[in-house]
Amino acid sequence: MVDRMKLSKRNVDQVPLVPAGSAPRFYRDSELTGFGLKVTAQRKIFIVERRVAGRPKRVTIGRYGPWTPDNARAQAQQILAEMARGELPTERKRQERVRGVTLRQAFADYLAVRTLEPKTVTEYRRALEVYLSDWSERPITQITRTKVLERFQRLASERVNATANAVMRGLRAVLNFAQHHYGRDDKPLFPVNPVQALS
Repeated sequence: MVDRMKLSKRNVDQVPLVPAGSAPRFYRDSELTGFGLKVTAQRKIFIVERRVAGRPKRVTIGRYGPWTPDNARAQAQQILAEMARGELPTERKRQERVRGVTLRQAFADYLAVRTLEPKTVTEYRRALEVYLSDWSERPITQITRTKVLERFQRLASERVNATANAVMRGLRAVLNFAQHHYGRDDKPLFPVNPVQALS
């Protein structure tokens, strides 16, 4: 059910919570289109709704209490402006979170979801924890084709080609996994896996 009113402190205070087990109730602000209040059995939550790329999207601002109607309205105006440009704040936050994923985290997630032979796990672990240990806390999106080429050439000269190839095989597998696990078809982490530079 949807009602329309000015989302002022006085009006929000007077809005009752819905009975337990009932569907949420929505109140649309009468002054700022797209700004609203979602009321459940436990709380009142400020929201923003608008079409982005032709699809209706809803973004949660926060719970009434920590957020006042005035603060939520100001935030809603900012979010609505972003959505009008085709940007979705939740997607931006997801991308920021993904950009911070380190090589160590990506490798841990890779091992958690892939079933590998023990020998392969040992080989990949050695590659990433011994030969690429200085990259372990580096965000994977900062691993570039140039850095891969430089590291491969260094390993090949200091060790042997077989070691360099094994290290890059492990890195390529983890970055391929990361591309599909964290990225999206329309927003890939890398234009192409940087280890492909070796091809």
